[in-house]
Amino acid sequence: MLNFIIFLVTIMLLTCLTQTYALTRARRIFTYSHDTAVVSGFVIIFILVLFVNTGLIAMTVRGIGFGGVDSEIRQVMSIVYFSLVTGIAWFSFVLLFSQLLEKYYSRAPELGNKSPGSSSTVSDGNFPEKCGAHVSRRVFLKWTAAAGFVSAGGIGAVGLAEAYGQFSKEEFDVYHPSLWGLSSSLKVIQITDLHYGWFFGDEQLERLVKNINSLDADIFVITGDLFHSPYTPVETAIPILKKLKKRPLGNYAILGNHEYFVGYRRSIRAIRAAGLTHFGDDWITLRKDSATIDLGCLDDPLRDWTFDKDWDLIKNFKSKMPRGQGLKFVLCHRPAVLPLASRAGFDLTLSGHVHGGQMIVPIPGTDLEFSPARIKSKYTHGWYADGSSKMYLNRGAGMIYVPWRINCPPEISVFNLKHGEKYAIVGDDNKIKRSV
Repeated sequence: MLNFIIFLVTIMLLTCLTQTYALTRARRIFTYSHDTAVVSGFVIIFILVLFVNTGLIAMTVRGIGFGGVDSEIRQVMSIVYFSLVTGIAWFSFVLLFSQLLEKYYSRAPELGNKSPGSSSTVSDGNFPEKCGAHVSRRVFLKWTAAAGFVSAGGIGAVGLAEAYGQFSKEEFDVYHPSLWGLSSSLKVIQITDLHYGWFFGDEQLERLVKNINSLDADIFVITGDLFHSPYTPVETAIPILKKLKKRPLGNYAILGNHEYFVGYRRSIRAIRAAGLTHFGDDWITLRKDSATIDLGCLDDPLRDWTFDKDWDLIKNFKSKMPRGQGLKFVLCHRPAVLPLASRAGFDLTLSGHVHGGQMIVPIPGTDLEFSPARIKSKYTHGWYADGSSKMYLNRGAGMIYVPWRINCPPEISVFNLKHGEKYAIVGDDNKIKRSV
């Protein structure tokens, strides 16, 4: 891991140097010209190239993995495609930016040297000396493009290593007044979003099952997206999932949105054949010692939710909720359920769906963290609260779009439910997130 960090830092420094060189040249032009058209053109081109090529990266890498390709081959192909397309994206930006500079110099010769008999245009492939250009455009493009390719490969390799590295165990103590009858903690293991059959194959599933079986627990749950698509060979996952240790209070699974892509009945058959319990949109009452836990399993509805209004399925689900004083403990794939769960009176919800954005960036000087998932979801990872209701959002075990994670390792969550006078959470990362 240390080698990867050193490599990444080196590549990042090289990239920063080339970017600084380009931006310094741009600043000198802007200083001389005060031409808002040039500045605006630069910004627009940058945004367009970034947007278009980000889409190309996602589509290109997402195209890998169908047809039952061997896991190792898929991993190698993924890093090659990621490096290639990202390198092309970087080169495209540098080329367009260079052309923008050339156009500007061509129509503003007064910025160049005005020695007799000389021309300040860039027909010879060199930028004017007055703007600090001492290197030919060809050399500049060559080294900047090389930096882009090397950076893409380095960052892709680091992200791939983390994505297929060790599963991170996140463990929390959850205290609640309704658990007064427990003589010892009730332990729950959660995994989510494996997307088996995409960038997560037999080897990864075997390793995950081995990790889970090494942990003691009373309940084991999967909160959706166990399988990925209609092309997923779900039958090959069944023998591996059957190796999961049977827990005293049960092994449960709910459906995520991708189970509907796989096929509703096909997914449920595979889940039950693997020895997991599925009873969608209903409740079961579990007991340990004298404590009662009302477990609710809410399948994904496969449609967008109206976040500020009660959703009909939630109303029906709530109507089935046991009337006792037990902990109201709910499994739901999408974290958008939290405000609805709060209004319905659910105490604790476990969720998934957004993968933590597969990248988490700490914001210096604060306890905030940014994730790309924030673009589509106000919930990204970790703990959230709405009123007296709390939700934990697992980062997931598998991947979507790209086989790549940065500071967002695949996760196994463990919750030790205990009696306490107040509802409280204690753990390494027990802060209630307010992600930006």
